[in-house]
Amino acid sequence: MFRNAYNGIKKLYIAEIIALVAGVITVVSVSIALANLRRGNAESALTALGAITIVAVIAAIVAAVISIIGLAQARKDERNFGIAFALTIAGLAVSVAAGFFPANSSVAYIAKACGTLLNLLVTVFSIYGIISLAGQLRNSGVAAQGAQLLRVIIATQVVAMIASIIAMIFGFSTAGLTGAYIASLVSNILSIVAYVLYISLLSKAKKMLERA
Repeated sequence: MFRNAYNGIKKLYIAEIIALVAGVITVVSVSIALANLRRGNAESALTALGAITIVAVIAAIVAAVISIIGLAQARKDERNFGIAFALTIAGLAVSVAAGFFPANSSVAYIAKACGTLLNLLVTVFSIYGIISLAGQLRNSGVAAQGAQLLRVIIATQVVAMIASIIAMIFGFSTAGLTGAYIASLVSNILSIVAYVLYISLLSKAKKMLERA
């Protein structure tokens, strides 16, 4: 039952783990490279940064491909994954189109904003897909965690919006900078919490479908 969804969500989980490991390796490697740079080992630092950048890019591409394949499989059992798949393709098209314009142009800025929004919607519809499957399998625990994750995502976006509004209203004043910094910090913390919850949700959904 729901074998396509199981195989698809399994791939989504693997893709997120690859992206997470690559991110951790990148952060650690950059820290080491910066430490070498401070010691005067500029050549070794730049070599390390170049190598890690290549690894990070390859890992990101692999994770993206696995994720797309996963969504393509899962959509056969749950329509929300189909929406997520279509949004992913749209996001790729926007990224490709943005590459034809200068990085500092208004078109590139709009494309970047659209890409961020599309990525967020892909996550949201993937969560809705898991909640729907959990409802059909009468797994209230997974459904509840999915709903909790959606609330965290909404809170993250609201706080990020508040940070932008504060920055626009108060500008570079002390109150404005302090308020925007605090709001941004809270938003980043919530983003980390949301990411951890998302990986946990994928893991639980995978196990749920494996037993179905």
